[in-house]
Amino acid sequence: MDATHAEHRSHRSSRRSSSRHRESHARTALNEHSSVRHWTLLDGALVLLAFAIPFIMGGREPYGWIALAILGPLAAGLWCLRQIVTDEPTPLVWSWMYLPMAFVAGVMFLQLTPLPEATLKSISPQLTTLVSLSPGTGATSTWKLLTVAPHESQQGLILFLSTVLVFAMTYQHQRQTSDAWRVLGIVACAIIAMALFALLQFFAGTHLFFGFYEHHFGTAKDVVKGAFTNRNNFAHFMAIGIGPVLAWMCYWHRQHQQPAEQQSAGGFSSPGFGKTSGISIALLMAGLLAVSAILISFASLRSLSRMGSIVTILAILTFMISGSLARLISFRMLMGGLLACALVAGGLVIFKPEFMSLDEKVEVAISGGIEEMDGEDGRRKLWQALTVMIKDFPLVGSGLGSHREIYPVYLPKKDGETEYTHAENGYLQIAVELGLPALACAILALIIVFAASIRLHLAKDQELRLIGVAILSAAVATTVHSVTDFAWYAPGNTVILAMLAAVACRCDTLARLQPEGTSSEVSSAVPALPGLQLPQWCYAAPLALTILAGTWWTLELTPVVKAYTQFRQFQLLVFRPRPDIEPQEINTLKLKHILAATKLDPADGRYAILASLQLKNFFIELQERDPENAIPLAQLQQTAGSGGFESNSQLREWLQRVVGPSLKYIDASHQLARRSIRSLPLTGTAYLQMYELGFLQGSSSEQSRNMLEQGLVVRPYASNLLLAKGTALITSGEAEAGMALWKQVFVDYSSARRQIINLLAPSIPAQELIAQFEPDSKAASDILAAYTQLKKEADITFAADALGKILTQESQQAAPEIARGKLISAGYQFWNAKNPQALRETLAKVEELHPETVAQHRDLGGLYMRLQEWDSAERHLKRCVDLQPANPAFAKMYESVLRSRQSAQRSLSPRTSLVIPAGHQTSPSLSPLR
Repeated sequence: MDATHAEHRSHRSSRRSSSRHRESHARTALNEHSSVRHWTLLDGALVLLAFAIPFIMGGREPYGWIALAILGPLAAGLWCLRQIVTDEPTPLVWSWMYLPMAFVAGVMFLQLTPLPEATLKSISPQLTTLVSLSPGTGATSTWKLLTVAPHESQQGLILFLSTVLVFAMTYQHQRQTSDAWRVLGIVACAIIAMALFALLQFFAGTHLFFGFYEHHFGTAKDVVKGAFTNRNNFAHFMAIGIGPVLAWMCYWHRQHQQPAEQQSAGGFSSPGFGKTSGISIALLMAGLLAVSAILISFASLRSLSRMGSIVTILAILTFMISGSLARLISFRMLMGGLLACALVAGGLVIFKPEFMSLDEKVEVAISGGIEEMDGEDGRRKLWQALTVMIKDFPLVGSGLGSHREIYPVYLPKKDGETEYTHAENGYLQIAVELGLPALACAILALIIVFAASIRLHLAKDQELRLIGVAILSAAVATTVHSVTDFAWYAPGNTVILAMLAAVACRCDTLARLQPEGTSSEVSSAVPALPGLQLPQWCYAAPLALTILAGTWWTLELTPVVKAYTQFRQFQLLVFRPRPDIEPQEINTLKLKHILAATKLDPADGRYAILASLQLKNFFIELQERDPENAIPLAQLQQTAGSGGFESNSQLREWLQRVVGPSLKYIDASHQLARRSIRSLPLTGTAYLQMYELGFLQGSSSEQSRNMLEQGLVVRPYASNLLLAKGTALITSGEAEAGMALWKQVFVDYSSARRQIINLLAPSIPAQELIAQFEPDSKAASDILAAYTQLKKEADITFAADALGKILTQESQQAAPEIARGKLISAGYQFWNAKNPQALRETLAKVEELHPETVAQHRDLGGLYMRLQEWDSAERHLKRCVDLQPANPAFAKMYESVLRSRQSAQRSLSPRTSLVIPAGHQTSPSLSPLR
């Protein structure tokens, strides 16, 4: 009886306990639901950041800059707002990542702070030798900044602070492991969306981005690059994002393997994710993510970015190896990974690019030497120059965004060489622009992420280990890729990297909070986070600050965006030919757009100097339309300098009288050149403009020479400045010194070389010109073209013979395939120079190199025909006919040789008949039987 009563009491107690448990579970679910609803707005801001910035041309253009300047403060402001209105505000948690970020931001602020001249010299002594600190030239006031590109540095500071806000908000936003997974999910979705868009755009789209946006540099059809204008940046985006995609794939695979009652309730799956038609939702999600990872890999490899492809493969290997070591990846998944690699390789074979194939690029990168990897870009020369530059600016660099302006001081740029807008190395870029301490901070930030990832890799909880593996994969990819590229300047990449770094640092903190033996199954409960718990009203101040910052940054970047819209139209007119528009109208449109850009963003020195050049060219074009009444610009300069004008007003009256209304164009050109120097003091072309147009304001010859000398200080290898100084020296009677400068630019700079040739060819013979400058084949070709235009027969003959000899000499040092082409070209020049003996010797050298291509056999046959050596001509042209029997031009040439040989034989022996080789079909009009 007592046992029965005890059983009933136990049963009632069990029911009450079960009821209390259900009520507690309902309250917990309600609280979790409420928490998720509060986080939704913040997650929406992260979604906007992860999708909008990369999809706005990778964030590289001002449209992406202003989007980041709006969304970064918006996300931080939403977090502050949540802290004010929520019942459970998150404590402020410290991260060691704040230290390097704060230091780098301090360096950026210091670069934009006006300093006394003594302080400036003590911090950056080399700067004083480059930037004119004295207003004596009349072009620059005393320079007070540590940056040589203040406009670019200010824009860079805005983007950096916006990215810092993204990191801080993402870091403080995560209260539990489920929040970290949500951020990884947002990143994974952004990467998948970009890969799908990139492949769809490449295989089914047009040359326009998004089907409507035309970019002046590259198209959407040259390689797979999605919304990025640079394939290296796109491949980097794929490489840093494939780790989160693989992590979510492993997560869903793990969910599929677990019983339903053991699955996590932390917001990743729900009890409803059971089985549908025999297939679990978790397995379906894992399969979709596996396919997505394959597409991401294929898109990255098909971008044909050499290092980007390598780091994508490295990111996958890092994930697989570290995941295996962390006991997160099974043997079956490894086999699946090998199958995926086979699918990607098969896709590359099917969709093989038309130019240098990816396997060739990878082979060069892995097994080739430094020279082969470097190619013709000259990165090693750039890096050597940058090391010297870093020694000159070790403490605070030359200014954020100043690489494009500072590197020409240390590196000559020859014809055909690339203009390096960036350092092609992330670490060197930071050291050059921000100094060695900032580089140390960047390395410290990477160490912090690596340390957090490795600690997560060793965590007890499997989900935290999986997060650590994903972040480690991205960290390895970005660290290695930055050795040969500067992918961090694309905001589309840095935003994603900031989110992943925040996940790594926050999960490292959460892992230390979890008691021993706790697993992810109970991780949905919010732990008691350590940190600084401020009163909620305290967050009103940072909320107001983020609103003010976002508003100010938007106002600062709005004119930049408007000006870039005009500048983009200017670039399209320059780089995209428009045959439907007359050249004069194109020049007028270019001037209109660049002047509009200059007006909208007057602080941009690049716009100012481009507008200055366009105005001067427009003035010259107007002068050329009326050559009888026009006075050349050089003559105006000479007359103004030696005309004996008593005052500047008298000079201006004379200029107004002889030039007329067109004077306003060169006046505006001079003013814009002055403005450009005030914004970008290292713009060598602006000093040249001031030198050439200084006479408009009555500048003395000494002031003009000072401008030219200062231009050579900031651009010591600029061909236009060296040419101008050489011309000035020759004009002033120092012919030897001036000729030395002309020789310095003659070989390497085609535009300067042509100007020198056009100046000298009318007055001196070709023999003297060639003896003076000792040209290579390119320069000798320009000399021959100049004398041909002047119709000087004797000089044409001498120049052609000299060009043939130069080509013959160059062929001795060239590879066989190049030597054959040079010798054939030399043969044509010897024929034009009426030197048959040299032509025969040249043809004999070509025969020794065994010609291979149809074009070479055709050229040899044609040259032998000119020498009337019919047997040799027949042999080479017969080879052309055999290789391309359907080519009528070759058949006609071959039959002409046969007919000419027949005529020659008849002149010696009338009974000799023409023998047609077996299998050769002659055309009816050329048949010897007609």
